Amino acid sequence: MPEHFCSACGQEHTTGKSPEVRIAEINAQRDVEIARMEYRGDQEAAVLEAETAVTVTELETTADVAVAEETEPPPAPAEDPADNQAIVVEGPPAEPEHDAPPPPEAEHENHVPQKKQGFF
Repeated sequence: MPEHFCSACGQEHTTGKSPEVRIAEINAQRDVEIARMEYRGDQEAAVLEAETAVTVTELETTADVAVAEETEPPPAPAEDPADNQAIVVEGPPAEPEHDAPPPPEAEHENHVPQKKQGFF
């Protein structure tokens, strides 16, 4: 340990750290602070870069949508009757109900003539 002569009391005192050690500590503190400032700067630059990338992507997609809207044919107006047509799906013909009387033509087909009595 280096010794220091005290002019106040006239004795030599031990200072505890050599000047080289003190200089190294000061330089280390300086380097740590510089590293912290660079880290903060890098973080801010990364955030700014990410925000810029998001903004660029938003502008590109907006431009793509605008170009697509200009190149597509305009949609048909909603009042167009062709848009309001119902879709008709045809199925097999419905079977006649058993309780209903047969149609008149069916009576003639199944009709059996009866014998007439009395005149012959």
